[in-house]
Amino acid sequence: MKTSIIRFAAMAAFSAASFVNPSYADDKPTLTSASIEPYGQGKKMQVILRASDSKRPASIRIRNTKGEIVYQEYVRKTRSFRKVYDLNQLENGVYTMEIVRDGNHTRKTFALENTLYNDALRVIFLAGSSQEHFRIGMENVTGSDVSLTVKDADGKTVHQETLANVHKKLLDKNFATLPVGEYTVNVQNATGNFSKKLIINK
Repeated sequence: MKTSIIRFAAMAAFSAASFVNPSYADDKPTLTSASIEPYGQGKKMQVILRASDSKRPASIRIRNTKGEIVYQEYVRKTRSFRKVYDLNQLENGVYTMEIVRDGNHTRKTFALENTLYNDALRVIFLAGSSQEHFRIGMENVTGSDVSLTVKDADGKTVHQETLANVHKKLLDKNFATLPVGEYTVNVQNATGNFSKKLIINK
């Protein structure tokens, strides 16, 4: 099993491209001497600061959706600066990366979420899923049947369904009717078996 990270911002439609690279939403940049860009595959962002005569350090920050700073770094050099940030330590969710220098801002917002896959089946549990809207995306190379099973903490099956001839599909399931507790959501076809924890806490 292999894990990679994808997708940026709210997903209006589920597409094969979602499994390759994140997409990104930019605030209108006001700092032309700085840039924030995705780097390679997975959870990496590259920051570039071009040479400046400014005597003040630049601040590089990452904020969560509450506006809390989860990472901050000061760059005091006036010559060009380039750095790749590995975001693997961040939990799934939506974040904003920001460069501040001389009162000007450059921002990029992105979402991190888990994608699980093998050669034939890819499964994504979308970030921001709730017990009322548990969103699962699937891309099935073989077009075979896919089963969705939910089991409680004791291993008892509380929900099961079979999806026929799945090629590409986005499910939005409501599990709010389940009793309070911890569950495992399992997606499986003949070649792969992927799961994620679901906690019901009404």
